[in-house]
Formats: sequence, C-alpha cells, structure tokens
Amino acid sequence: MSSFVLFSEKRNASMLEVNDFRKEPIIVANKALESKCLKNWAKEERPREKLMQLGRRNLTNAELLAILIGSGTPNRNALDLARFILADNAYSLQKIAQLGVEELCQYEGIGQAKAIFILAAMELALRKDCESAQDMPKVTQAKEVFQLMRMYFTDLTHEEFWVVFTDHKHRVLKKYMASSGGAWSTVVDLRKIARKALAVKAENMWVMHNHPSGMATPSRQDIDLTESLANTCQTIGVPLMDHIIFAEKTFYSFKDSGRLTH
Repeated sequence: MSSFVLFSEKRNASMLEVNDFRKEPIIVANKALESKCLKNWAKEERPREKLMQLGRRNLTNAELLAILIGSGTPNRNALDLARFILADNAYSLQKIAQLGVEELCQYEGIGQAKAIFILAAMELALRKDCESAQDMPKVTQAKEVFQLMRMYFTDLTHEEFWVVFTDHKHRVLKKYMASSGGAWSTVVDLRKIARKALAVKAENMWVMHNHPSGMATPSRQDIDLTESLANTCQTIGVPLMDHIIFAEKTFYSFKDSGRLTH
C-alpha cells in the first residue's frame, strides 16, 4: 500500500511547485480562485461536458477522477485535486484503489462521502473484469490460470489462497477461496481443500496465492506447503497441476520452475 509523503520544512524548488492539498490553510487571491473554478471554464474543457461530447474514452484519468470527486474546495477545483491525488500515488489507479476511506480523506476536499464514492467506482471496475471471466474456459498452463484469476488478487493488501478445480478436459468446474489472511501469511487447511475437491468431483486442481509485497519469489513456507499439498492430492487421486504465486503483474509457477512434477 502506498504511503503519503509528508513534506518537511526543507522543501526543494521542485517540491514547492506542487501544492500540498492535504488539510492545511492555503491563502489564494480571489481572482485566482475565479480562474480555477471549473464553472468558469469553456464547456468543452470541463470533464463532464467533455465526456458528453467526446465520450468517456477521450478523457484522461485525472478528468475521470475529477468527475467522481464532483466538486473541489475554495482553493482548488476538482480537476486540480484529481491531478494531485494521481501524482501523490505515482499516477497509478491501482495504488489509489488500495487506499482506504481514511487515507483518501487526508486530502483536502475529500470527505467520507467522496472517498466512498471513489472506492465504490474502483470496485465496480474490478467486478466488471470478474464478470468477463465467468465463461469458465479451459486452463492447461500457468499463464492461463494467471489471466483467469488475476482480477481476484488485484489491489489486495492481504494474502488469499485460491483453488481452481477442473474436469478431465481441463475445463474449470469451480473457483474456490480456501483462506484469507494478513499482509504476510494465510493459514491453509489441506483437509478442507481435499473435501472440496471430492465434493465438486474434480479431476485436477490448481492452487494459487498472492504476495502483497509484489515479490513473486516463493518462501520456505510456500515450498513446504506445496510439497504437503501435492502429497494430499496424490492421496485423494486429484493431481496438483501447479502452485502459482501472484505478484501484481507477474507470477511464479512451481511447475514451470521444475519444483512440481506429477
């Protein structure tokens, strides 16, 4: 999760060019305020009107975020505030989606209602991506599982452990979250996974979990868990196809790395 940069008194020249929009008093001349107000802009330059005229795909991330924010403050309009929030989070929508309500409220002009509105929009976008994966395709290799399941791990700041059960033709039968834990670990019940595999009449299973740190390298605990799970799968006659570690835009495959054989 990204942390807020708290400027010290020793700001350099480049820092002074970017206003800190967190909650602190800012004195601005009335004339300057009028020029900043979006209602005084030409209609074709206002985010909402621009969306109506040109379509949503022609707006920048800052303009779309400004529409969600709605209104600014006496000191800054919604677009300037949106630009600052993006800059403060490395221009990453993913980082903004990982913020909580309290963190968003640290920005001047963002109250609880606006913070909830922003996070709700982010969640809808994520769920829209999830819906596109409901056709349950075949999975035969790690990269296909990664594409199928990556939206479930997007923006998570805690670990989750998922299982994908497939039939004899490698068609997905069920996606199952086996556990949810903290930022550095999660507890996995092997017996519970085995019972679920038998209940859905799975022929194969793929397991995966995420590393919120962004590092896909397996830990000693990950390696030990994979060995134990492979033995459990062999006992119940449902082969473990792979254990995949998700880390933002990349992944680690135990099978592709030669650490898992059937």
